[in-house]
Amino acid sequence: MKKKLALKEFYNLVFFILNLVCLASISLCYVLKIKLQLNLAAILVSLFLFVFALITFIFSTLNLIKKEIKIANYFKKHKKMFLIFLIVQTFIFLLCLIFLIYTFAFNLKNKIIKNEQLFFIATLIITLLMVIVANCIKQVVFTLAFKKYHDNLILEKIKTKENSMPKNSKLINQYLDSTLLKSDASIFEIEKLCNEAKKYHFYSVCVNPYYISAAKKYLKNTNVKVISVIGFPLGANSMATKIFEVKNSLLENVDELDVVINIGALKNQNYDYVFEELNKIKKSAPNIILKAIIEITILSEFEIEKIVAIIKKVNFDFIKTSTGFTNKKVEVNDILKIKKALQTSKIKIKASGGIYNYENALEFIQNGVERIGTSKAKQIVLKDKNYLKWLKNESNTK
Repeated sequence: MKKKLALKEFYNLVFFILNLVCLASISLCYVLKIKLQLNLAAILVSLFLFVFALITFIFSTLNLIKKEIKIANYFKKHKKMFLIFLIVQTFIFLLCLIFLIYTFAFNLKNKIIKNEQLFFIATLIITLLMVIVANCIKQVVFTLAFKKYHDNLILEKIKTKENSMPKNSKLINQYLDSTLLKSDASIFEIEKLCNEAKKYHFYSVCVNPYYISAAKKYLKNTNVKVISVIGFPLGANSMATKIFEVKNSLLENVDELDVVINIGALKNQNYDYVFEELNKIKKSAPNIILKAIIEITILSEFEIEKIVAIIKKVNFDFIKTSTGFTNKKVEVNDILKIKKALQTSKIKIKASGGIYNYENALEFIQNGVERIGTSKAKQIVLKDKNYLKWLKNESNTK
């Protein structure tokens, strides 16, 4: 594989040098005023560009067909080289275009255009367009290769690691908080949510406060927890309102609470208010698991550091990334920012906001997330072979 990569690198170097030779040759023609017959010049340049376009097209096509992850990794590794290569190519194409315009204008001025000359100029233009098209194809190929690298990397981990899960970890179903927080959720949808949670053994369901008692009823005599939300989804309720919500949820025997921080107060740098609110909520519910929803996708790195420091001081159990009500999906990079701010803290992380498939969920788990909030919990677990094997054994023992 190393020899193949070295050979491909050599090909790229050759293409790069050929571009420079073409650039230097055209420049010399103008600087030294070398008088070449138009026919000969057109033939030589057209031939060169045609051969170059053909080689580039074949090379790009072969790379598109290649499926090995190491080849895709090679594209990513040498991304800067390819970008430089692309810039130089574009510059040369523009220079060739200027050469064509100059030649055409010169002949028009001197009225020496003949049919044969027009034929060669047309040939040159068509060949140039071929090279530009080939260049665009190569651009698409590189883009696909980078995407393929990312997708294949996840699939490679799934195949080579045991279920792609961290060693000695729980099954994927125990990471999932199956969520239904839309405003028009019906009692029938809540019942379906709870039945799926029982069937697939999710860690919990997450519902609006109005449905806590119903969820507790449907999940009676099961290990599935019931989570609800406070100040959801904007976090802009008054402190007194949030504390009332907490106390009311406790009366409904909720198991965990996900609390939206006062994002406006954080943005206004009113850190004392943010701390006081979370601290009072912690004191109001000292015996259940509390998660602070920070809406990370709309925070700056400075604001992330500030809110994480406050949560550490208050000692919540989890930091939750998002409500899922913004237009931005949570990314692994957001988790890394939280982990950086947490340092050695034992506070855990719950990822939520746009996590809809198995590969995405695994990526978050591999990066240290302890819980995932998703409305697609069923679709996620049904893609996990180890989980399905466990579920089948579990069903057979009953």
